[in-house]
Amino acid sequence: MCHKTVQDSSPVDFYIGICGEKSTIGKPIETLKSGIMGNLAGTEYDSFGNDSKTGNLLNDIMDIDSNFDLKISSVSCSASLRKKDSTEEKDFVQGIEKFIDAMQGQIYTAMFIAEPISNNELSQQQNGYQQMYTNLSKFEKVSLQYQEGESVSIMESTTEGLSQSLTDTLGYSNTQAKFASNSNTSSRATSESSSANIGFLGMGVSTSISQSITNSNSRTTGQSNSNSQSTSKATSNSTSSSDTKGQTITTNSGKTLQLETLNRPVKDLLNNIDLQIEKLERGRTYGLFKYGAYFLSSEEDTAILAANTYKALMIGDNSTKETTAINIWKETEQVNLLKEYLIRGRHPIFTNDTHGLLYDATILVDGLTLPVHMSLPFKSVVGLPVLEHVRFGRNNQSISSKENEINLGNLYHMGSEDTTQPIVFDKESLTSHMLVTGSTGSGKSNALYQILNELNRQKIPFLVVEPAKGEYKNIFGNKEGVNVFGTNIRKSPLLKINPFKFPDDIHVLEHIDKLIEILNVCWPMYAAMPAILKDAVIRAYESKGWDLNYSVNKYSTPIYPMFSDVLQQIYNVMNTSEYAEEQKSNYIGALATRVKSLTNGINGQIFTNREIDSEVLFDQNTIIDLSRVTSSETKSLIMGILVMRLQEYRISQGGMNKPLQHVTILEEAHHLLKRTSTEQSTEGANVIGKSVEMLSQSIAEMRTYGEGFIIVDQSPNMLDMSAIRNTNTKIILRLPDVSDRDLCGKSANLDDEQITELARLSTGVATVYQNNWLEPILCKINKVQSDDNIYDYTPPELNNRVIDTVIDSTEVLKMLSERNYSSIDEWNNAIVSMLQINHLDLKLQDLVVNSVIKRSLKTSQDNLLYQNWLKYIKEQGRAI
Repeated sequence: MCHKTVQDSSPVDFYIGICGEKSTIGKPIETLKSGIMGNLAGTEYDSFGNDSKTGNLLNDIMDIDSNFDLKISSVSCSASLRKKDSTEEKDFVQGIEKFIDAMQGQIYTAMFIAEPISNNELSQQQNGYQQMYTNLSKFEKVSLQYQEGESVSIMESTTEGLSQSLTDTLGYSNTQAKFASNSNTSSRATSESSSANIGFLGMGVSTSISQSITNSNSRTTGQSNSNSQSTSKATSNSTSSSDTKGQTITTNSGKTLQLETLNRPVKDLLNNIDLQIEKLERGRTYGLFKYGAYFLSSEEDTAILAANTYKALMIGDNSTKETTAINIWKETEQVNLLKEYLIRGRHPIFTNDTHGLLYDATILVDGLTLPVHMSLPFKSVVGLPVLEHVRFGRNNQSISSKENEINLGNLYHMGSEDTTQPIVFDKESLTSHMLVTGSTGSGKSNALYQILNELNRQKIPFLVVEPAKGEYKNIFGNKEGVNVFGTNIRKSPLLKINPFKFPDDIHVLEHIDKLIEILNVCWPMYAAMPAILKDAVIRAYESKGWDLNYSVNKYSTPIYPMFSDVLQQIYNVMNTSEYAEEQKSNYIGALATRVKSLTNGINGQIFTNREIDSEVLFDQNTIIDLSRVTSSETKSLIMGILVMRLQEYRISQGGMNKPLQHVTILEEAHHLLKRTSTEQSTEGANVIGKSVEMLSQSIAEMRTYGEGFIIVDQSPNMLDMSAIRNTNTKIILRLPDVSDRDLCGKSANLDDEQITELARLSTGVATVYQNNWLEPILCKINKVQSDDNIYDYTPPELNNRVIDTVIDSTEVLKMLSERNYSSIDEWNNAIVSMLQINHLDLKLQDLVVNSVIKRSLKTSQDNLLYQNWLKYIKEQGRAI
């Protein structure tokens, strides 16, 4: 491994190579690459392979400054780790980045070469050390011992004895003998004898029998008898005495002196041999290498400085056990010879002319210590950024068929994208809703573009409500089958929706309650303001012919109130109330001002009876751009009304536990689902908090109708907790704020290290988690390619708008002629209500009035009634 700087302020270039036999070099290179990626996943590098580029690269590494002679220094030292408690910093302080920082501004090349030692050579060295240890161990210690002793013994003995003996003896003997012989010279003789002795102290008996047979030619017979008797008596007396007495006295006295001499040079040598043997034992497991560090520079001072700096960095607590050496070569001939070795990644070999020995400037290093010598920087340096990554899950746990998959991107592990591991999830999981969060520029919009592309591929319609930026229409607005509505008629078709309209299956009182809750979210209200507003809305419905009990309208074509009707009813409610004049004034000022703001300007154009069909908004691909609305209250109101109308539309369609039918994306969702305090105030209940809770619950319950919500916001801390809690899938991009990370990280089952990692995520990298997954994973979201074309929209000409208005007036007249009017006031009220459908400016109001007049001549039977109505309607038209 080597690194090089080519000028004073240039970044450091790092090179890692491997040497081997030419026939097998390919496989070691692949092993090296695998080792780097296995241990330093996410490392980015350029591979030079085996071609001629490698040779040119090595020559370039050696060629530092052709204008000066090269100087080479080397360091032979064994690295030793320093104890953390002995350093000021409690982190690793021996990283090579310290060396690089110290050499900043110097031009040099540093080469670190490690050659492996074979097992046979390792065994030979180990046997040599063991034999040397055995031979030296006898000289380690010498012991001398001196001892003196003294003993004294004294003994006396006396013996006395008495003995007496008496003996009587009686003896008796009888002998008989018979014999015979004949002529055949046969003879036989038998002899028997016996004796008995009886004494005073004992008795003895003996018998002897003998027989002899002789055959001869003569016969002889004979007999003899013999008897004998003897008696003896003896008496003996003996007297003796013995007296023995003994005494022993022993006295010992001694001195011992022991002397031990330790041969310290031998002991130190044995300790060093022990360390070498331990290193060789570790080498059997972790490998053993001949290691040397070489520094090349055109300046001798730079080469020496690099060698000493590197040595100072490597030495540690146990470095004193081995010899450390620094060498310098500056002669041209020597340098050229050394370069031939170094350019091939080999240690230079030297010889001793006197003894002919070969040696090199290396030291034995085991595999545990080698990484300290040849480490890559632990911290970023100029030319090599170092990033820390936390491990996430690596298994995509989604089980779904190919046609139901939503492809988000690829697995991202330790800073590197794994294109072989796509990250997918089942589209049906969107019915349990999704949260997408991340700071500005983290890739949040691109993630949503990718999801929309996948939904479009699977023919799932979507609704995007975008309160900021307005980029969705540029990405998808020009595609076929995508509707775009906004708030600026010159940039897109105008969004038109009536907050007071609802489907037939919805009861009017249900709709009123929901509408009031939405207004509570958008407007700060206190005390009796919500009740007064609700009373005014109810009266507005009643004024349009609604029976609140049965939720029916008295007209064949139901007429719905507008905010102008509510404004009028606010005055009526307060005029009939019993509040004090000051309170009436306060309430009218607070409520009437807000409601009136919805009857003019851009709000007056949006909130109209001539609305866009619900099928277009909620069953087709639709983008609603609210980015040009400056008031956050208005944005919240429009978003809330859209969610309310969507829920009512889905309820009217019916069904239960449907598969995914439609997806709604709420950008900047804090406008609608804002975090509020749960505490009650002295002015009344926590109206905003209750209203947000109602909206969140409505969103959560829409899953049964096949509606999926994607809630998007830059800061999860601004969202109501229910919006985070009720989402099954979470896509979390970079979050710099610690409170955002903690809140969102805990909800996605992240540990503390992973939560901290959220602040360091690269653009387009997100943490993805679903509630049924074992662990969160990192995903590199696919980059959505766009043509960067601005949404193409041509606003209609004024003449076309006039024609549309005339056509609209025909529709108005048709609605007016469906019933009979009993008085001019009733007719006037109907005309005024119809004019409010479009909220036209004064010129267009005149056109509508004239158009209706012309078409009403056939139906007007009373000319006086017609003249009075004409005068009244013109005044009313200009007053609206």
